[in-house]
Amino acid sequence: MEKITNGDMPPPSQPPLLPSFAALLEAGDQAGYIQELCNQGLNWLLDFQFPLLAGHLFPLRQFPPLKFPPPRIQLLTLAINPDISPSLSDLEGLYHLFLEDDDGKAACGCIGIALQSIIDSGHAFHRFQPWRTRAEKLLANTSLSPLAGAFLALFQVWAEIMGPGNLAETNALLE
Repeated sequence: MEKITNGDMPPPSQPPLLPSFAALLEAGDQAGYIQELCNQGLNWLLDFQFPLLAGHLFPLRQFPPLKFPPPRIQLLTLAINPDISPSLSDLEGLYHLFLEDDDGKAACGCIGIALQSIIDSGHAFHRFQPWRTRAEKLLANTSLSPLAGAFLALFQVWAEIMGPGNLAETNALLE
């Protein structure tokens, strides 16, 4: 897995920090900031609020680097950093960690990033299938939040459109 450190985020043009984050940053409370970011940042990912997410990840640079960043921080960093191309094996490792921790919400984020990574590659769409199967299992879980379910369903639809790998047919569907 590519090593992710606190300094891996590019400087964003971001909205100001939310007051709770600004207070934690000013107090030098690294653990509190990271905990708040693990909770709120995942909601921003699932809601496609990438500037807000990037703006709140970037200040992690002000803290000493973590030897082992929490899995959610790793996921959020992979989601917004254009300089890190997430490998499916890295995402699979995170996905299994989230399942072990009974963190279906983060597992949904992981699946969405994996499906987007396959779409971005522009080829080998057969790689969708294991991720789509995982998504179907999570979507059958009634304890998912509406936000996590909607995020996952959106990527399922996108994978369904792109899945056959016939770009001409896909373009026709999108017109």
